[in-house]
Amino acid sequence: MYSGDWLSFIKEALNLRTTFTTYRLLNSFLNTVDAEARERGEPEDTSIDQDFRSGVLLGAGMSNVILSLLPHRLLSVV
Repeated sequence: MYSGDWLSFIKEALNLRTTFTTYRLLNSFLNTVDAEARERGEPEDTSIDQDFRSGVLLGAGMSNVILSLLPHRLLSVV
């Protein structure tokens, strides 16, 4: 944005949107799988790798933090 190249800025905003959407979908997948595991009486689905689970949770959390720090006018683009 500081270099004055608005086209690259918009491309990066769209990349951020794709990243946020991916993490949101992965987080909803984990929630669905864990809800099915709770119905079976397990606290969480043990077939999901813990490294995958922690990566998704970290990415979803950081996405929320980044979104909360963006100005309102920029959020409409993202």
